[in-house]
Amino acid sequence: MPLLSAAIALIGVLSGYVLNTWTERSQAELKTFEVTFPEKQKSYAKLMRLLSDSFYSAAWRQKEDYYKFADDLEASYFGLEPFLSDANRKATWEEIQSFIEFCNQIRSEDPTTDMDVER
Repeated sequence: MPLLSAAIALIGVLSGYVLNTWTERSQAELKTFEVTFPEKQKSYAKLMRLLSDSFYSAAWRQKEDYYKFADDLEASYFGLEPFLSDANRKATWEEIQSFIEFCNQIRSEDPTTDMDVER
């Protein structure tokens, strides 16, 4: 009987330890999410806004605005970069560079052609 009581007590202590460890880990993950989410959201929103601004300034051939937006677009990537996996970092950077090249092509096209861009 004392052996059974000791085994039950040991199981209780071990299950309490496991539950406590799991709870602490969950709380740490939640806190990390609470701290990083607003920054991720701001960085993502800024990147999306600059994608749009870059495109429209290229389409409307607003040279000075385009250069500023394209530079800001590249810079905004670095605000988002720490939150991306290695594979996503590379892919995102390459997509941004492709997008900027696309905008450069738009800027170099004949402005009298219809581009279906609404102002």
